Amino acid sequence: MKVGDLVCWTPHKDWSNNGGLGTIVETKNDPLLGWSYKIMWHVDIESGDNRFSTWYEPVDFDDEGNVGII
Repeated sequence: MKVGDLVCWTPHKDWSNNGGLGTIVETKNDPLLGWSYKIMWHVDIESGDNRFSTWYEPVDFDDEGNVGII
């Protein structure tokens, strides 16, 4: 995964407003923890707290995670 990749929040795939889509805006690699990805969601359902992007780790992208690559 790289900056600019389109992802989705899989529980929201069926939403009519944007399908839970977001874009990876930053990546970083920790030698101990591995890669993490900062995602900016196209429609931020938590915009009330001014959080426009959030860090996610590989576990969020696995078979039981909530983030999928488009």
